[in-house]
Amino acid sequence: MKKSIFILLAVATLFSCVENKKQLTGTWIEKDNFRNPKTFKYTENSFQVYEGKYLVEEKIFIIKKDTFITDNYKEIQKCKFILTGNILSFINLNNDSVMRSYEKGQFKNSLDYFNYKKKVNIIIPKQDSEEIRETEKVNSIYCDSSGNTYFNGEKVNIRDLASQFKSHSYSEIIYTLMYCDRNLSLSKLQEIKTQLIESKNYYVTYITLNKENQLEGVNVRLPPVVQSQSILDSIPQNNYENLICQITKDKIELNGKNVTSEQLFKTVKDKISEKKNELNIYAFFDNKLNYETYLKVIFNIRNAYYSVRKEYSKDKFGVSDYEFMDDSISNKIMDMYPMRVFEINENDYKRLKYAP
Repeated sequence: MKKSIFILLAVATLFSCVENKKQLTGTWIEKDNFRNPKTFKYTENSFQVYEGKYLVEEKIFIIKKDTFITDNYKEIQKCKFILTGNILSFINLNNDSVMRSYEKGQFKNSLDYFNYKKKVNIIIPKQDSEEIRETEKVNSIYCDSSGNTYFNGEKVNIRDLASQFKSHSYSEIIYTLMYCDRNLSLSKLQEIKTQLIESKNYYVTYITLNKENQLEGVNVRLPPVVQSQSILDSIPQNNYENLICQITKDKIELNGKNVTSEQLFKTVKDKISEKKNELNIYAFFDNKLNYETYLKVIFNIRNAYYSVRKEYSKDKFGVSDYEFMDDSISNKIMDMYPMRVFEINENDYKRLKYAP
């Protein structure tokens, strides 16, 4: 009789483990992390960890009753786990506290998860951009087409954004990831940027979506002056050549002439090649533009710089990806072709355009 009970318990335990593994199979995301959530893809015996679109870790695991066991850098790590619907929680064996929780779903990326949780529909611009930097130390701002704004997942008024940031040392670089709807008005974006500048958070990544629905970004450094002030007074005087752009809803004007997006790219690229580090580019964006148009022009100008740098690197060193070369080489190339691109307000634009 005792033997029969033991066999029955063993079968029940095995069945429970198999069922748990089946429930684990699928995609999980860090629950309520709206800054930089990691994604976990489970099979029956292993899981992969993704940061954005990048695979950063792969591990095997086993389950014994309610205990989850995995290898952790040559050590065996154990913890309890609880599956409640689509929520997976890992529990500390010593004090029964929740260590971390994950949510299961068919989320394409972290923005997809945010839209699901907050019941909004932020659609960001489609643009093949750059990899996202500083994924560990980041803040996030989400903003829908009407200007409703969320800081690290919590809804806030735009004018209160500056007070949400924690103070940090001047040398510490913390990026703010901006998930803005493509139809957001530029005037609203300027309000957000003003709050970032006032809180001394100058490093921003404008998040975009590539063709594979993966999140990428355009990394920028905001100027230390708000849009209502003149940036010209903070730029050391020089005798470099100026390219002055005005971008409105209907046209792009470059040094007084209407140009297409392709002509803007070619002219900027040619001038960068010719003038190297002796070129100023000033861009005035009409506040009636939407966020998507603004971002496309910004990326177009930046792409002209990347194109020149890569061509020089290929010609000089045989490799076009200068950013992955030794720092002494990549820094030399960037110093040779520095991005001297300044966003200006309407008064600055008139001041430059009608300067004697």
